[in-house]
Amino acid sequence: MPRNEARNRRLRYLRSKTSKGNRMGKPKPKEKILHASNLDEVIDIYLKYRPAWTTLERDENALKMHIENVTKMNETSDVSPLSQDALKIPEAMYVNSRYVVQVYDASEQLGIPMKHLSIRNNENNHMAHDWRDLQRIKNEICGEEKEAIELYPAMSRLVDTSNQFHLWVFMEDNPMKIGWKNSAILQSQQEAEHVAAANDLIVPHGGKKSVRQRDMEEGFVKAKYIRMQQQRLQGEGDE
Repeated sequence: MPRNEARNRRLRYLRSKTSKGNRMGKPKPKEKILHASNLDEVIDIYLKYRPAWTTLERDENALKMHIENVTKMNETSDVSPLSQDALKIPEAMYVNSRYVVQVYDASEQLGIPMKHLSIRNNENNHMAHDWRDLQRIKNEICGEEKEAIELYPAMSRLVDTSNQFHLWVFMEDNPMKIGWKNSAILQSQQEAEHVAAANDLIVPHGGKKSVRQRDMEEGFVKAKYIRMQQQRLQGEGDE
């Protein structure tokens, strides 16, 4: 095959593997990050280019492979240099466009129905700790009205060995009555600025954009929860 023809085939192949934006000469996400002028721009680029959220689905093949790996590790004499316990087997694994989630039964810890969600993102990096994504994972796997906790332990029992994050979900009533009584949801920066202006709020050390709220992804909060908030606020206004 002539050299030019081989080179042209290679170029066509490479172009077929790039996005439309890149074929048109637009900067790639990494290039944009390198030219970002501040941390806010870096975060905006990351949020813009990460995969769109897809529903978490059970992955039996991933579960089978994980069970095989854990079983092999438990058969060795040095299963974990940091733990005296054998590695546990998850009861299910879920995956989507961003995350891999292992689900364990943790009911024995407090003697009440609980699930332990062990979470990492598909890149296996520390950016997995996005609060809204963790909330969405909890909602889809355990239920929207279930409550979960994230533990920040005493240093004497700290476990920090990988970019893995953990939620413990109460599958019945939450025995720890902490947090706010009612919801408060602002879905965008525009809504946050409107509320701040309407209430003449002054936030110290914030400058002109002292009120900040990241725009919510479509599907994060269902319309019924917005209606519930509006009805509650309307009721309070009528009193």
